[in-house]
Amino acid sequence: MLIPKEHGAYGQLAFPLVTALAAGRLTVPALAVAVAALCAFLAHEGLLVLLGQRGPRAARDERRRARRSVRVFGGGAAIFGLGAVASMAPPIRVVLLVPLALAGGLGAMVAAHRERTTAGEVLAAVTLSSASIPAAMAGGLPADAAWAIAVVFAAAFSAATVSVRAIITPIARTGGPTRTTAAAVIAAATVLPMALRRTGAIAPGAVAAVLPVCVVATMLIVRPPPIRRLRTVGWTLVAATALTALILIVALRRVG
Repeated sequence: MLIPKEHGAYGQLAFPLVTALAAGRLTVPALAVAVAALCAFLAHEGLLVLLGQRGPRAARDERRRARRSVRVFGGGAAIFGLGAVASMAPPIRVVLLVPLALAGGLGAMVAAHRERTTAGEVLAAVTLSSASIPAAMAGGLPADAAWAIAVVFAAAFSAATVSVRAIITPIARTGGPTRTTAAAVIAAATVLPMALRRTGAIAPGAVAAVLPVCVVATMLIVRPPPIRRLRTVGWTLVAATALTALILIVALRRVG
């Protein structure tokens, strides 16, 4: 079967979901949401091949594997998704519309062949992060805590994505964000949790949690590393994201 090749996207889905499950309770609907989100993510590679988004050769040579992947993973997403809906409280079902709506927008980007643009990658990060909202609420966390997880990770991933693309753009000589643009995105990612916290929209802990990734992103644009160190950059961002998750888990377990 086919699975997605975008390694960073696995972390963009896993870190928020693991944080939501660890901060809340491991209930049946919470686990069902997490498994459904994972299956939907795994199904998209086969779907892209069938739609010709991976090129005519892949559409021809990988068609059988792609169909099997869509049947298995897509079926899993449907089964666990319906199980989540059936087992969760009615008020929580409404928040399932958030990741579904974002997924629809991302699908439009894919159809327009814009999923690999900066905007497309940022939307993908936000969409993957949003799956944590119903998982967290199904696990017993209040709405402000659930939104805190999604907002923090969406902001952190956006900052990381734009900063990495900004340092790669001059090397690859392709169109992309400038370091000035990246600095503005990092600033927005840092300020957004503060602003939402002041309105009471998200729980305490979110303000500090976004800082590890934003600090690393700032360092990248202030002193861009050589191309040979991009692997190190990736692992540094993973470590910063893990710290973000730890801060959120500690803070939100007190809230829950």
